[in-house]
Amino acid sequence: MAVGRTQQAARNNDVILAAARDVFLADKRAPISAVAERAGVGISALYRRYAGKDDLLRTLCQDGLRHFIAEAERAGAIDDGWDAFEAFLRGWSTPTCTR
Repeated sequence: MAVGRTQQAARNNDVILAAARDVFLADKRAPISAVAERAGVGISALYRRYAGKDDLLRTLCQDGLRHFIAEAERAGAIDDGWDAFEAFLRGWSTPTCTR
């Protein structure tokens, strides 16, 4: 049963991060309650994971940086320079929350 809760918590977190990305891209001044509403979770579920808006934004930045690095490393393994560059741009521009 604990495994099911852990999996559900991870799914909720993915949903929260995706909602936060959408909400803050549309309106950087949006309240954190708009993220909870968009994610379909209660505000308490959001605050259990994040102390506040700044904490949530930091997590989004860290996630974006991890994605950027992973795509750069993947592209770095491609022999042809142009193909590597194209793969990097395509991969990096794909929205993601967790990779």
